Amino acid sequence: MIKKLLTIILTICMTFGLSGCQSSSVTYSNLVDEKTRNEVADLMIQNKLLKKDVKKVMDWVNEFNSISKEYSYKKGFVRLPKDGVNYDTLYLDDTAKSYAYLNWLNCRLTAFSLIQNVVETSKDEDSNDTWLMFDVEALNTVKQFKTSEEKIKDFVTLFHSIDVSNEDTLKKQEDKIVETLKSRHIQLKTDTISIVSIYLHVPEENTRFVGHTGLLVNTEDGYLYFEKYSNIAPFQATKFQNKKQVKEYLLSRPDLYGDGSELDPIVTINDEILR
Repeated sequence: MIKKLLTIILTICMTFGLSGCQSSSVTYSNLVDEKTRNEVADLMIQNKLLKKDVKKVMDWVNEFNSISKEYSYKKGFVRLPKDGVNYDTLYLDDTAKSYAYLNWLNCRLTAFSLIQNVVETSKDEDSNDTWLMFDVEALNTVKQFKTSEEKIKDFVTLFHSIDVSNEDTLKKQEDKIVETLKSRHIQLKTDTISIVSIYLHVPEENTRFVGHTGLLVNTEDGYLYFEKYSNIAPFQATKFQNKKQVKEYLLSRPDLYGDGSELDPIVTINDEILR
C-alpha cells in the first residue's frame, strides 16, 4: 500500500506542462531509434561515464520503448511542444518479461546507474529513508540494479531526504540543502556532467526530498538533460542552450505544486542551487 501511494505521489509530481522555456532551440528525444541512442551514448562516454554503464541504460531505453503501448514515439530530436510532452496515454505491456524490472525504474535509479562508478560520497546517511525505501529494495533485490553495499551507501547519501524543521523560508531551506549536500562530500570524476535534481517540500513532515533527478551533460552548443521522466513514463533527452532554460523546463511542471502549504520546489546542480 505504501509503495502504491508513493508511486502515485511521485508520478503526479512528475506530470508536466511546459510554458516558460518553450523555444525553437529546445528539442527532445525519447531515443526510439538506434542513431539517436548512439548519439546520446557517445556523448556520455566522451564525458567520462563508463561504457558498460551507458550501454546498460541504453538497453533499458530500448526495452522500455519496445514494450510501450498506445503512444507514438518520434524518431530523432524534435521541437519540444509548448505544453510539454504528454505521456498520459502510454502504458507498458505488463506481460513482457522486461516489465518485471522496468516498472521499478525511476529517475533516481536511472541517474545512479549511469554514474555509480564515477561518483563518491561520504557514505554516511541512514538507509532507512521513507522516500528511498523502494529504491533501496530494488538495488538489493532486482537483478538489473543490484550493486555493492558501498555503492548503495553512495546512492542513499546522494539522494537522502533533508530535514528542514528549523527552516521556514525558501532561502533558509536553500541554505540548508546546500549545507547538507556539501557535508556529504559528493564528487563526480568528470567536470562536464552534473546531477540536477528537484527537491520538493513536504511541510507536514518538515522534509525536502528528491522528487526528480537527471544528468546534465555539457555539449558543444549547450547542454543535454537526460532523465527517466517517471517510473511509468519514458526516458527523455532534452537539448538546451543554457542552464536558465534547464531550470525553466524543470520548474514549469505544474503538478510540482500542491495546495499552497508547501514552499516552492528547489532545483540543485551538484551541491549548489541552480540559479
